Amino acid sequence: MTDQPTAPSRVTVVMRTKDRELLLHRALASVAAQTYPHYTVVVVNDGGSPLDPSTLPAGFAPGGERADRLVLVENAEPAGRWAAANQGVAAHDGRYVVLHDDDDTWEPGFLEHTVAFLDGNEGYAGVVAFTDIVTDRVYPEGAYELGRQPFARDIEHITLHEMCRHNLFPPIAFLYRRSLHDELGPYDESMRVLADWEFNLRVLRRHDIGMVREPLANWHLREEDSGDEFGNVTLSRQTEYEEDRARLLNKLLREDLDHGAPGVGWLVNRLYFEDQAARLREQPWQGRYDELVQHVAQVGEHTVEAVDTHAGARAHTLLEAAEKQAEHLDERLDAIGAALSDIRQVAGGVVRDVASRLYGRVRRGRND
Repeated sequence: MTDQPTAPSRVTVVMRTKDRELLLHRALASVAAQTYPHYTVVVVNDGGSPLDPSTLPAGFAPGGERADRLVLVENAEPAGRWAAANQGVAAHDGRYVVLHDDDDTWEPGFLEHTVAFLDGNEGYAGVVAFTDIVTDRVYPEGAYELGRQPFARDIEHITLHEMCRHNLFPPIAFLYRRSLHDELGPYDESMRVLADWEFNLRVLRRHDIGMVREPLANWHLREEDSGDEFGNVTLSRQTEYEEDRARLLNKLLREDLDHGAPGVGWLVNRLYFEDQAARLREQPWQGRYDELVQHVAQVGEHTVEAVDTHAGARAHTLLEAAEKQAEHLDERLDAIGAALSDIRQVAGGVVRDVASRLYGRVRRGRND
């Protein structure tokens, strides 16, 4: 497709940035390479050093061939990731919206294929393209790709059930209708890192999200030694991620309790506790179990060897050692079983308590 700068802009591309000029320039080049031209990029500089528009690449600088497709929002003080996202959404009125962070990229056909999908499928509120995870190393002179791998290619459909378990796609892969914000509201600015997951859950409660099964979005992750200024939210803010997840689980469960019936909150919490229990069953108990079994087997082999080559006294000593190791193994296995039993009881108690409270609310509602 050829560029048509004077045609109406139908897509709002929101690009949040802060003092990462090198990555910002790469991201803008990614947008400029799109075969679909009817977009406007809203760059939200969230409390970073003021950007000099004349230095922007790929024709986005004043007087350039794409200068009319760029809106620059400067925040003197950081507003936060999701407040900046909401600013970007509000700064342009494209029919479709996508968050293109300054550290990610697209393949040239991303907008062409995703826009065509939504234009031709009114029953879908948004569409997700297949994504590759790209590992980068960033130096002052540039970013270098170290490798890439497919992300979540086993997902056949975007379902509410699986979204309740975990977020199924990064923002760079998701083009959606602006009308969703009119219906559902903005991104939750109280969340630090998981507002996209919370928004996606709101969307799927009422609408479907389609898929373009081509790898058109690139989710870039940096090595740890790339420096703090180039860090990923996913990798460098794990504590905030865990805290946000706990707050989100609580928020959704309270909404269920307020409505007096099980819903997304109950499902999200149940799936979370099931996944935690499964991880505890697998680690580190399994590794310790295998280690103990191997150790006892080695003692047994030494015992057999001693019987064959040494006097009975030596064999007797090794047999006693083997018996002690076997007793120790039995004790560890009993402890593992007791721990798993405790986990099941705690998780079961949580589920029964929530169900009881919800049932009580429903009964009170019917009596009223």
